[in-house]
Amino acid sequence: MLDSVFQFVGENWNAAIEILLLAIAIYYGYLYFRGTRGAKVFTGLAVLFIFLTLISQLLNLTVLSWLLRSLTAFVAFALVVIFQPELRRALADGTIDCVATDHAPHPVEAKETEWAEAAFGMTGLETALRVVQRAMVETGLLDWAGVADRMSVRPARIGRLTGHGHPLTQGAPGHLTLYDPAAPAEAVTPAGASKSRNTPFAGMELPGRVVATFLRGVPAVLDGKLA
Repeated sequence: MLDSVFQFVGENWNAAIEILLLAIAIYYGYLYFRGTRGAKVFTGLAVLFIFLTLISQLLNLTVLSWLLRSLTAFVAFALVVIFQPELRRALADGTIDCVATDHAPHPVEAKETEWAEAAFGMTGLETALRVVQRAMVETGLLDWAGVADRMSVRPARIGRLTGHGHPLTQGAPGHLTLYDPAAPAEAVTPAGASKSRNTPFAGMELPGRVVATFLRGVPAVLDGKLA
């Protein structure tokens, strides 16, 4: 039995990740509806949805798979909208450890294709700090020390990157980001430094500007451009 499960996951890792993420979304959706009349209905529909997703992948039912993936995207989006204030508060109080971008650049042809065939992910590295300023700093949920903690100190600790996430000291590696939070808000353009263009923030006006970055004392970005 386990061999069959491992074989399925190995051959259909994309679907396995999708089902796992869906299960997590369903769990938090259940917590949202718990104690209400809709809890049992929500749970029943969720179990049926996972079952149909699994069947569509095993039997390679393309149309059903496309419909389920579309519904998955809608459910995920709806849950993000529902839980957005809670997610921000959780990041502010430390329940959520850090901010991660899952920066996943893809060529245009890998994104502008049939839904079922499109590559997962989006670019986010260039806009991450500006998004956090808009969502967390300007709303008063985090100060800049908190931003440094969630985007540098804690990620370095989780990843066991001993040379990162520390205050600047003499003799330590020069890992540094210079950021201007007072820079006027500008619209995000897909034509950034990344070779990919799949950003959900295109056209959105975000504050701040990354002026420079240094890795081991060597500039990687100067005056907002690749060095």
